[in-house]
Amino acid sequence: MLLWRLQNGELSPRLNPSVFWVLVGTNDIGRTWCSAEFVVVGVIRNVEEILLQKPKAKVVINGILPFTYNPDGYVAKGGGNFPSVWEDIQAINSELKAYATHRDRVSFFETKIFFQDPMVRLSQLQIDQELMPDYVHPSPLGYRLWGEEIVQTLDVLFSKGN
Repeated sequence: MLLWRLQNGELSPRLNPSVFWVLVGTNDIGRTWCSAEFVVVGVIRNVEEILLQKPKAKVVINGILPFTYNPDGYVAKGGGNFPSVWEDIQAINSELKAYATHRDRVSFFETKIFFQDPMVRLSQLQIDQELMPDYVHPSPLGYRLWGEEIVQTLDVLFSKGN
């Protein structure tokens, strides 16, 4: 859907930011149950379209944020009739990071702020409900903290002239 919109006029020629920040793929995993490989190809294809249409712009790929169906917020456990999607999110983010490392004008950004403690072992990795109350969407505080990290990343990106 995004690719069609990019190719059919919604990326105005008059719109010329220095950086495009891309966060896509979550719904492909959690709603339509696409494979990790499909999501990676889709994200990369959208990024390539932006690069094609905006040859002076940079693109930052925001890694897919953590989410879970587990009612206690544990990412390695499913919930109800739904499985854990954490392995797919990790695989997708790993592939997108590798792509960005080898592609001019593309950077990868990933945050760990939404976890209660990002350093625990996988079975105990839990989303902080204060920052992501439904374990999918950030709270106002979650958005603020995430936004602060984004601003820091953009400051570094612009200071390097990358």
